[in-house]
Amino acid sequence: MSYIMVTIISDVVTRMIGYSFVFPFVLMILLMLSGISNTYSSMMISNEGKYLPYLSTFPVSLKKQINIKVFLNIFLLTFSLIITVLILVLTHKLNFINGIYAFLILFLTNLNFIFRAVLNDLRNPSLTGSFRENRNTSIFITRNLFLSIIIGGLSLLFVGLYPLEKANLMLIAVVGVFILLRYYHYQRQLQKRGVNYEG
Repeated sequence: MSYIMVTIISDVVTRMIGYSFVFPFVLMILLMLSGISNTYSSMMISNEGKYLPYLSTFPVSLKKQINIKVFLNIFLLTFSLIITVLILVLTHKLNFINGIYAFLILFLTNLNFIFRAVLNDLRNPSLTGSFRENRNTSIFITRNLFLSIIIGGLSLLFVGLYPLEKANLMLIAVVGVFILLRYYHYQRQLQKRGVNYEG
């Protein structure tokens, strides 16, 4: 799916505005696809259903239980992103350096998706455990699409102002700072919410 979408976008952008602007649009598409395919994050808490209140009776704290789920999700995400980027590099849709940049930006942005989704689900869990009835999933997808467009737009702006390598480094720096703040907020809120569930 990613390969087909990237191929179409690359051809269209190259013809309309030039090859130098291909990367931002490819990045935007990859962010959208990776975000949409990672909807499990938006139901990580809700999946426990009616058993959620009993998690606090386990010998491991609720915070640690959630973190284990999150880091497993991050591991699977990392594997998926490596495969996706590797395919694009091997098929010459991205060169090696841009593949590394794409992976870093995708990875950092998806971390933000995951941390934000888990907090939202912890705040408002849907204890039916049903994917269709979980409002958090639609919120997750909407936010992911919106953020993907913003990051793609930033990439396009930077590429228009600076050489591609410098533009990518600037974008990684911006996304990196943002994810550090998100992770700090995630850990603080997780501690607060976890204590509330356990109390």
